[in-house]
Amino acid sequence: MKPILFLSHAAKDSRSIGLLKDRLVALTNGAIDIFVSSDGQSLPFGRNWVHQTEEALDRAKLMFTFLSPSALQSRWVSFESGFAYAKGIRVVPVGILGVDLASVGPPLGLLQGFNIASAPAMNNLVKVINDTFQYSCKEAMTAEDYQKIFLDNHARANSLFGKYSELIDEIAFRAPCERPLQSIISFLKDNDLEFHTDRATAYSPGLSLQLHDGRADIRIDPLLSALTFPILEKLIPFMEGDAPFSQTYDLSIYFTSSVCATGEIHKLGARLYGSDLTLDNGGWIVDGALRLSILQGRCVEINALYRDARLSQIPAEHILSVLFDSGVLFIM
Repeated sequence: MKPILFLSHAAKDSRSIGLLKDRLVALTNGAIDIFVSSDGQSLPFGRNWVHQTEEALDRAKLMFTFLSPSALQSRWVSFESGFAYAKGIRVVPVGILGVDLASVGPPLGLLQGFNIASAPAMNNLVKVINDTFQYSCKEAMTAEDYQKIFLDNHARANSLFGKYSELIDEIAFRAPCERPLQSIISFLKDNDLEFHTDRATAYSPGLSLQLHDGRADIRIDPLLSALTFPILEKLIPFMEGDAPFSQTYDLSIYFTSSVCATGEIHKLGARLYGSDLTLDNGGWIVDGALRLSILQGRCVEINALYRDARLSQIPAEHILSVLFDSGVLFIM
């Protein structure tokens, strides 16, 4: 009888995990049974799903628990993981779709796992399979696998940057902060946000916030920006204290090393000519309430000022579409 690998996940992630199962079956040459309770194959429709799930857990030797934003809210995922751990099954948490395991509290946050934010990270799945089952399967996950399994299904759903999300490493916000960390923690609790703290830093899926003297440095994963920007729309004005909110957001977008930029002013003007964007006398790219400057250092960085209180309405994907279509930004 083949050993069982159990893939635990939230219902909303069924399509991605189903595609991942197919890829793992191919890489392991069918040497193990991979149980995914939502795929209609591991668990035929109409059967007693609780009994069948328990039966699979009885035979499982390894469980990957995929922690997406949806999974963090799923009691069933927590139950499956706890049941497996209590039975001595190796449980490996895997952060996906912007969830960083560093932001996950106990008990799952105490287990050794990894995040999947790139194709090379997907090969950690194969490494753990080889280690657990004493196999020597090839670590052959590709960029195309990552795109198909994790990006194509979720980029538009949870990101304001759409198809450009995979080209962005992170987004950083700088904001004045007149509130102590405890007040910010109370704010997060009042808004029912999943988070935990470590010294002067608060972590939530797709978001970290670190306090310094009179300011907050906030880092965002682009894959969850459609979820985290509305949070910042409330949080940043709160952090500024009793003073009237300036209604200006100061942020930077850091791109991956594959992205390059046209820096010379005359070339910027030529490429943007006839587009929705204009170039002012100071060299800033302007689109209504949004002002941008582009820097080319170790990576391409866009510094932006958004003068609108409705941060969740920032036209991020449209702006990047114009910049890439015009050749201001390009991929090498």
